[in-house]
Amino acid sequence: MEVVPTIYRQPTRTSLEIAQFLDIRHADLLKVIRKMEKVWIEVGEGNFALTSYTDSQGKQRPCYELTFEQTLFVTSKYDDRQRAILIRRWKELESIQRPETMADIFAETERLAGEMREDLASGKILPERGVTLTAYDVAIYSFLRNGIKSSIDTPFCVTNTMISKALGIDVEDVQPAWERLERGGYIVTRKFGDKCAFILGSRQP
Repeated sequence: MEVVPTIYRQPTRTSLEIAQFLDIRHADLLKVIRKMEKVWIEVGEGNFALTSYTDSQGKQRPCYELTFEQTLFVTSKYDDRQRAILIRRWKELESIQRPETMADIFAETERLAGEMREDLASGKILPERGVTLTAYDVAIYSFLRNGIKSSIDTPFCVTNTMISKALGIDVEDVQPAWERLERGGYIVTRKFGDKCAFILGSRQP
């Protein structure tokens, strides 16, 4: 019987959630995070995970996903009571966190890939005109395309951090590249957790 390895995903919280817990403005917390990130990098811990969310006006705004250690580091100068609330919320999160197996990830990736293929075939996904790609965009597309070929066309998922490390690109440059590639019809994506499942679109750079 084949043993499927188990992956324990380190829990994260978004900077939006952290700002709510601390009862502060998200914009103010972002300033603190960006300042503290420089120190985190200096001690060899790498960048914080930059992502985005859609605001009430439908616009994409930046936010971060932080681990427990990163959250404590970033909020070290805040009020003790606020940080105590944060720790309690983290315990609640960890109490419901479940291990995720490779089989679970593969099944979800396959399901999302099926949805994306149907949307692409039905014409629900149409490329925008005039999307200009950067050199980073083309490099990421090649990385994704080669990954699919090496896995015999089996869809798989990646994270922004994986792409950043593989190509030597700053992690904050990865998400905008995803968005340009998708708008231009070069890839189709679906997010689940901190991962991004994808298939190749109808166009090539």
